[in-house]
Amino acid sequence: MSIKIVENAIKNHVELGEDFVVKFVDIGEGEGKLNNGVLQAEKSDTYLRHLEDNAVFLEKTKRITSTNHKRQVDKIRFNIELEAGRISGTPQVLSDSQEPTFTDRSFDAEELRALTGVHRTVMKDSIEGQGFMNTLTEMFAAANGRALERVLIYGNKSSNEEVSTGYKVIDGILKKATDDADLNNEEIDLTAADSNPIQEFYHFLDEFPDVYKNDGGLAMFAPSKFVTAAYRYIAWNHDKLNVNAYISTTGEPVIEDVHLFSVPSFSNPVNGFTKKPVILTHKENIQWLTDPQGIIVENAFNLRANVWDIASTMYADVQFVEEDAIGLAWLKEA
Repeated sequence: MSIKIVENAIKNHVELGEDFVVKFVDIGEGEGKLNNGVLQAEKSDTYLRHLEDNAVFLEKTKRITSTNHKRQVDKIRFNIELEAGRISGTPQVLSDSQEPTFTDRSFDAEELRALTGVHRTVMKDSIEGQGFMNTLTEMFAAANGRALERVLIYGNKSSNEEVSTGYKVIDGILKKATDDADLNNEEIDLTAADSNPIQEFYHFLDEFPDVYKNDGGLAMFAPSKFVTAAYRYIAWNHDKLNVNAYISTTGEPVIEDVHLFSVPSFSNPVNGFTKKPVILTHKENIQWLTDPQGIIVENAFNLRANVWDIASTMYADVQFVEEDAIGLAWLKEA
């Protein structure tokens, strides 16, 4: 990228009264790349916020930011028994060295890209003028968030389905939970005429380790049909229920301090999935990684097509830390 391009870009920002601390990258020539020098996302935190806007699963789980795309999630756990230091005043020698258990899980973030086009007349007619590109970038970020959420949920490197290639470079949370979670492939059945979603919830919760139930950090991610059924049951039976089941001030059902979040992506399976998942986990357990410095938003004018091309590039992966702190069930709907 020439210094003249940089100077002109800074000049335009100054004239418009905008910030001009920007990062430029030269993406070069070749297949799959735009030809112009492009502007890297200058405020990645803002871009990520727009990315998470309509992605319930991403918003409610833990985001890890790292420039290291291959990152270990190290764990150390102690399980010891106490021995006597003295017996009747006599010092005792410890018989065993009780070593901690080391296990690890890791992130292996892959590059994900998206490209869209907006006809020049849309840009020309917009009341926002030059600022319309910022609006488009925000809208594009939100769409990227919904797409990223689907990949991090349904991704499967072994998939043979005719779906976007993004689903085939990352194993999503369902694949990892199916393979590794201690509690997996349970069933929540809403088909019975007298089905009680609260009771179905309790059956699932009872299988979950008690050690993770004490700090109020459990959350359930479920298809909208199950969350709606729980909401209605609580609303219709509030005079019969105690404080263990209620509707929170933010509108989601809460059962024994577990918030039930409706995830639209769970209601519309993709990548060959037909079953609808329900995940019960600790809120800190599921983590997804992205590289803020690796988020690149590019735009270039395609003269032949009379279209502004807008592209994004980012790295991402998802993982859970504790195998026994995640439960996977499948919803059987009426």
